[in-house]
Amino acid sequence: MEEKKEVKTKKTVKRKSSTFGISEVVGLIVITCVVSMLFGYFIKEALITKEKGYEKVEGNLQDFISQYNDIIENYYGELDEDALLKKALEAVLDNIDDEYSSVIDTTDNQLMADLNGEYKGIGLEVMNDANLNIIVKSVFEDSPAAKAGMKAGDVITKFNNIKLENSITTYLTSLIASTDEEFVLEIKRGEKVYKITLEKAIIYINPVKSQVYEKDYGKVGYLSLSAFSLKSHAEFKKALDKLEKDGIESLIIDLRGNTGGHLSQTVKIMNMFVDSTKIIYQTKDNNEIEKYYSEGKVTKTYPIVVLTDKQTASASEMLTGMLKDNLGAYQIGLTTFGKGTVQDVKTYEDMQYKYTTKEWLTPSGTSINKKGLVPNKEVKETEKVLEEAFNYLKEKAQ
Repeated sequence: MEEKKEVKTKKTVKRKSSTFGISEVVGLIVITCVVSMLFGYFIKEALITKEKGYEKVEGNLQDFISQYNDIIENYYGELDEDALLKKALEAVLDNIDDEYSSVIDTTDNQLMADLNGEYKGIGLEVMNDANLNIIVKSVFEDSPAAKAGMKAGDVITKFNNIKLENSITTYLTSLIASTDEEFVLEIKRGEKVYKITLEKAIIYINPVKSQVYEKDYGKVGYLSLSAFSLKSHAEFKKALDKLEKDGIESLIIDLRGNTGGHLSQTVKIMNMFVDSTKIIYQTKDNNEIEKYYSEGKVTKTYPIVVLTDKQTASASEMLTGMLKDNLGAYQIGLTTFGKGTVQDVKTYEDMQYKYTTKEWLTPSGTSINKKGLVPNKEVKETEKVLEEAFNYLKEKAQ
């Protein structure tokens, strides 16, 4: 998906529309693009003469460029300048004292699947048992694995002729990822052994689960959102519309384990809950604070509970903070992760990287970076979190 980039002017606290353009990526949340020079590009292009319109670089960078140029001109042998510049850029990122400024691993299949909402595979979720057998945990609906008859509980013993005893699950996933041809999985189901021929296909991951709980105090809607992928807003809206059509009187939003994702999807979901008079988040850099307003048309009035844990991070924290500040949503579970910074994403050659440019704040102006959002009620036992949400909503209804 392509979205235009927007240059932010250096004025203090002003009203901004929340639908600004972004180059969307992973793991990541709040990405606000600004115009800047790539370090590698700067090294290379600064050597071009003033006749082409470039100014000479001064100071330490000029000294570095001179040394670099000397190596390129006098090294005995061939050098790959593109590779050298990539390494130089990686070195800059490695030496920034910030865990979120780094090269993006676009080969991380799980990361890209979470961000894109789909991946190429066979549609299995696997796990290891105590004996390092690879067990099928679940089979995705309409996937190649489902169509081939695979079931939860199957033990995968071979990939083609490669034995998988005493193997971790990532070994199997790497074997599957490395082939675009048909392959055979040998599985054991009870005492029987089967050989199943499979071919990869695009697997769609729905990040939203929903249902209605019938309680004596009314209907309670439940929405679980596992990631802010490219399809999150569409699926969330479809699920929420159905819940409201079914007549829910309160809503539980489960963000446990949701580590974030695309800002554009987060903003669209936040727009569903509050009207355009409400601030949905703020950003702060070295020069200014900017407030971003909703583009929604209505403000929800039913009680909302948000479930969180230590993995609730980034975009999930942004949504939680907005719901608490604007709608008085009640947070139950554990304090969130505390990822409150903004990364800008850039591309150099075939490499993507990100670096921190800003900090984001809740609508009320609170920073959560390295602190997280503290729940209204802390519940450490995972199995009791939903029960406590029902208890709160029952009290609220009385």
